Amino acid sequence: MKRSLKILLYAFGRQWVRREKELRRLRRLAYEDELTGIGNLRAFREGMTRLMNAGERFALLYLDLDRFKEVNDRFGHLAGDRVLREVAAVLGELATGRTRAYRLGGDEFALVVPADGDTGAVMESLRREFTSSNRLRIGDLHVGASVGVARFPEDGGTCEQLIGCADRGMYVEKGMRGLGEGVG
Repeated sequence: MKRSLKILLYAFGRQWVRREKELRRLRRLAYEDELTGIGNLRAFREGMTRLMNAGERFALLYLDLDRFKEVNDRFGHLAGDRVLREVAAVLGELATGRTRAYRLGGDEFALVVPADGDTGAVMESLRREFTSSNRLRIGDLHVGASVGVARFPEDGGTCEQLIGCADRGMYVEKGMRGLGEGVG
């Protein structure tokens, strides 16, 4: 009887460990961008909704890569994928504490910075990385980013309103730098 109980407990333990590993794998698939390893659109929306429901103030930094279409056209999609992974690495380095990095799709990214974080310092670091970092260079082409900012609750009370506000700010910046819509 004792031996049977040990075998049963051992088998149950192994099954539990396998189940936990599978749950972690499924969660990763559901909430991480497969290419970059940072949060995906689902994680972004759920994270923002959680913050808004808790009444926590935060800033949304919405990024769109400049000259990304040119990277794909001139150097191929594998080079484009490398750029996306490098951008995610830059954002991941800036996502300290409660700041979170996400890839929303294509060449669009977001950082969510809690109100107690220093949005100005994060923006300064972003600008520095995107203007001077050689890791965002492919051949003679340097990939930049246009950034729009929205703050909760000042600029909107829903995900859509905040994204819309930040998106408009991003296109204003893109226009000021002469990059225009559709250049990506």
